Amino acid sequence: MGLPGIKNLKYYILALFLIIILSISLTFPLYGRFPFPLSWDIWYHMRIVENFSNGNYFFDPVSFGPEGRIHTYPPLFHIIFLVFYKILNIAGLSLMDTARLMPTLLLSLSAISIFLLINKFYGMEIGFMTSFFVLVIPVSLDRGIITSPQSLAFILIPLGFLTYLIGLNEKKYLYISGIISSAIFYTHGLSFIVFYLSLIFFTIIDYLSIKKIRVSNLLFLSIITIVLSLPLIIHLALNGIASNIPYGGIFKISFYPVKLGYITMALAIPGALLLVLRKKEEDLMLLSWGFMAFMLSRNYITGLDLLPFRFIEFLAYPLAFYSSFAIYE
Repeated sequence: MGLPGIKNLKYYILALFLIIILSISLTFPLYGRFPFPLSWDIWYHMRIVENFSNGNYFFDPVSFGPEGRIHTYPPLFHIIFLVFYKILNIAGLSLMDTARLMPTLLLSLSAISIFLLINKFYGMEIGFMTSFFVLVIPVSLDRGIITSPQSLAFILIPLGFLTYLIGLNEKKYLYISGIISSAIFYTHGLSFIVFYLSLIFFTIIDYLSIKKIRVSNLLFLSIITIVLSLPLIIHLALNGIASNIPYGGIFKISFYPVKLGYITMALAIPGALLLVLRKKEEDLMLLSWGFMAFMLSRNYITGLDLLPFRFIEFLAYPLAFYSSFAIYE
């Protein structure tokens, strides 16, 4: 049950081409319209990239002055950002230019990533429709037009679920899933929380629904994740986790269709119900993803003082799939 061969290569390439074209049409015009990258936190990430470029990999001498501060932010996004900047700098583009161009790349790859996951288990049509919804759902597009670690995580998370599901039957793919899981940990803390809690919830409902015990698979992935992530874990244990994330409040349920789209939410409800009735493992995985994202977006349920808006962004991806599944089923 490995990664599939492509039966209709020309349609597969066409689907990827259309996804890329739509992604570019939604993000690249902003490059010419605005002289600065969008969002406020990109300036902090640009500062980290500048530090890395100057050889300051573990200490930030400029931010949080006048003393500076040890770097505690997961570094993978900034390493990729730095590499992309060095490549574009050959053509004379600045770090700011790189920050303005990266959304086009990140959004395209995230839409392709979810396409690969859905195409594997549900077919090309549902996969393409899911990618289309991901690109046009308001909250997803809001995140897609900015350069951020979470945008990189949106590329990794679907690939992590894809390889984990395949790895349930072919263990070699669990190694890949473990590597991707560690990459998410090295990228964005909230993204890793969503990813790993989704796997835990999947393991539970997989047993309750179809009596399959997958604890060993989860344990195997966890060990790989911990081993590969140990340098960052030790670094954070020694230096602490610095965060100034404010309490995000609680959004009314009526806010969800505003940011997730009225049509997609209306379609997602019957789509999710159909998946519940089918009870296939891939169905349970995607339901787990959506359930955990929704639960984490409700601060009063989880008791966590986090930003619920961020978790609504995570909810957009499985919801896009539920809507697409409802259309074709």
